[in-house]
This record gives sequence, C-alpha cells and structure tokens, in this order.
Amino acid sequence: MTAAIDEGRLEGRLARLLWLGTLSGCALIGVGLLLLFGMHTPASARAASALMNAGILLLILLPVVRVALMLAVFVRERDRRFATTAAAVLLIIACSLAVGLWTRR
Repeated sequence: MTAAIDEGRLEGRLARLLWLGTLSGCALIGVGLLLLFGMHTPASARAASALMNAGILLLILLPVVRVALMLAVFVRERDRRFATTAAAVLLIIACSLAVGLWTRR
C-alpha cells in the first residue's frame, strides 16, 4: 500500500468491521437459539429461524465485504495487480453463487 492510505489505520478498521460483524452474527444466532428453545409457538419458531438465518448470512458475507473493500482500496491506489486479484476473487464468488442458485431449482 502506498502512503496515500495509512495501512495501520486501514487494517484496524477492517479488523473492527470483521470483529463487530462476527459478534453480531453470533449474537443473532444465539438469540435465535434462545428464542427457539425458550418459547414453543409456531410464531417464535419462525422468528428464531429468521434470526439464525440472518446471523449465518452475516457470517458468510463478512469475507466478501472485506474483499470488496480491499478492491476499492486497491483501485483507489491504482494497484492493478492486487485490484485484479480482488476482482477475480469477487468474480469467482459471484459465479459460485450463480451456480448454486441455478442448480437449486
């Protein structure tokens, strides 16, 4: 990284984002489990399932968000090699998602 972006500050922000995202995802899953085991109504089971699904989705999306943010940083710094690598990783993730959705039918 160039001097344009303070590398330590960027890493600190990314680490904080990942930590808060992980904590939030785990909290959603935990609340969903408590709701599932604490109340035995169909409505609470649906709410618990929705909370747990949201937590899992958040945990899955965190690495994708990191790669997207790093792509933006590399483009901003005009670092073509790393920007191309990050874009390729995002393209692979998008293709995997498309194949997964397509074959789910």
